[in-house]
Amino acid sequence: MATNNVIVQKFGGSSLRTKELREKAVEHIKQSVDSGNKVVVVVSALGRKPDPYATDSLIDFLNGQAGEGVKDRELDLAVSCGEVISSALLTSLLNMDGYDAVALTGKQAGILTDNNYTNGTILDIDCSMINKYLDQNKIVVVAGFQGVSTDGETVTLGRGGSDTTATALASHLKADSAEIYTDVDGLMTVDPKIVPDAKPIKVITFYEVLQMARDGVKVIHPRAVEYAMRHSVPIYIKNIENSYDDEGTKITHNVARKQTKKSQIITGIGYLPKVTQITLDFESDCSQVIKVAVFNEIAKAKISLDMINVYENRLTFTVREANAKSTIELLKEGDFGDITKKTDCTKITLFGTGMTGLPGVMAKALDILNKEKIEVLQTTDSNITISCLIQGSDTERALRLLHEKFYL
Repeated sequence: MATNNVIVQKFGGSSLRTKELREKAVEHIKQSVDSGNKVVVVVSALGRKPDPYATDSLIDFLNGQAGEGVKDRELDLAVSCGEVISSALLTSLLNMDGYDAVALTGKQAGILTDNNYTNGTILDIDCSMINKYLDQNKIVVVAGFQGVSTDGETVTLGRGGSDTTATALASHLKADSAEIYTDVDGLMTVDPKIVPDAKPIKVITFYEVLQMARDGVKVIHPRAVEYAMRHSVPIYIKNIENSYDDEGTKITHNVARKQTKKSQIITGIGYLPKVTQITLDFESDCSQVIKVAVFNEIAKAKISLDMINVYENRLTFTVREANAKSTIELLKEGDFGDITKKTDCTKITLFGTGMTGLPGVMAKALDILNKEKIEVLQTTDSNITISCLIQGSDTERALRLLHEKFYL
């Protein structure tokens, strides 16, 4: 298959936090160039709070100085500087090692966004300047997380914005792949901080990663995955500490998995803590109109619901803990029915294309939890996911059990 020989490499803040890590980033870039690739690098701001140039540090500084006087327009202008500093520094390090590199802001890189300050969406990318420098055999280092609106304003892309910058550029440049460098060995079968036996996932589908990202796995942002999926650009999640040849986790369209007696029916497990379950009981003659009115009122308040179950005279759903109080107040104001809640819950989700069309997976999951007297409060499923709501105090035990019993 013909290749374009363009590789996009993205380095997050945790991968650029120290001098030693920045040297490792430079080595990965140089090895890709020495392998015959044209390289576009996307960078996040250096480090994490309280590092001085980290995004949260810049936000805190501005808010601490001006408080309510800080508007979203000026906030975007200020925090975009973190990535610009990062791109200038990494470019200088490459030039110092004899590799010809050039730094670009999001605007210079041609990234056009909407006018939604602090959470912009990429509308288009004009790659002409990037291509000009690539044709001159330069390494192009782009400040991630930012672009320019149709009005010429600096707009940032929200959390995970540098991931989105990387996969969007890879898509528009028709790159061979996008490499996302981080401080872990790729996507893991479960959170290794809870389950020490967690293993790196070698290959996984875009769809599985989308589900994982939306249900508690925080390695890559869903918007970044969607961009790559639409344009069929493979993504590699790599550990910056490992050798350049280590592929980490490959994210692609189709994955062939062998079916054996102890085959991995599921690919991984994610979890969302601090979830509140809300149940709304209606009068016995409840109509569909009332249920629709409930969902409309919640939607107007811009509250996201999850694990929705609709019954004849009852609605059950979950919300993040931060939205629980306002959701309950809204339901009381509407006088829709009797409200009950369960706080401090955790949503555990099993992912995997291996369960598609396979009967008995939910039964096995429930049996595993039931034998250990872990109460399941609610379930939902799709063709590649099974989710169970449990009490938060049972989270660690449930994750270890499911990881072991499903042969992960």
